[in-house]
Amino acid sequence: MTITQKFLLAAALLFGVSAAKAQSPGGPQTLNPGDQIRIVVWRNPELSGDFTVAANGTLNHPLYREIQVTGIPLTAVEERLR
Repeated sequence: MTITQKFLLAAALLFGVSAAKAQSPGGPQTLNPGDQIRIVVWRNPELSGDFTVAANGTLNHPLYREIQVTGIPLTAVEERLR
């Protein structure tokens, strides 16, 4: 297991979306450009913080670089980041 994999296993990610979500009735919540996600990485404050979804639908994070987060349910975003 690599150091990165060990780090990811130890990471605790918490999500808090600050903007209102546009969703279809009964459909899953999704992120939109301009929304913010709070990521808290256990024992790594330099990787923690509030990150804004870019206009192209990606999230820029020091560990993940650039990851697509729009057009998929929040639960899928959480799985991608774990």
